[in-house]
Amino acid sequence: MIKVLPLIATAFSSGELSYSKVRALTRVARMDNEEDLLSFALKTTASKVEERCRELRCGTVASTSESNRAHASRSLRAHRDAERGVMIITVELSLESGELLEKALERARDTTASRTPEFFDECWSFESADRVGKTIVL
Repeated sequence: MIKVLPLIATAFSSGELSYSKVRALTRVARMDNEEDLLSFALKTTASKVEERCRELRCGTVASTSESNRAHASRSLRAHRDAERGVMIITVELSLESGELLEKALERARDTTASRTPEFFDECWSFESADRVGKTIVL
């Protein structure tokens, strides 16, 4: 079956797209998504185009459903305990987003500790070695 992708063909023939980008795009492009994919490809590297096209090629209904469930179940709860003078925050995120948040918290904590010498021994990197489970104490 021959795909007709006139926008990609024109961009390739004029030198706007490299062979690597065209190869990746032609694996997933259709008439209904060609314009969006071309727009993306013109603004980024061949590596990023290949990565995005691989995601599109390998995505399944099951993986999409799983992502949608994770997105729908995300939550944030905050509880103020005035007696103890603390706030308890519970966040439920996808694993990927949670790991990103954990890295941001580590960086913020380490940056704060390095600016305040009296708290240096309490920096996140020291605490994380002593943590049990994934409970994070700030």
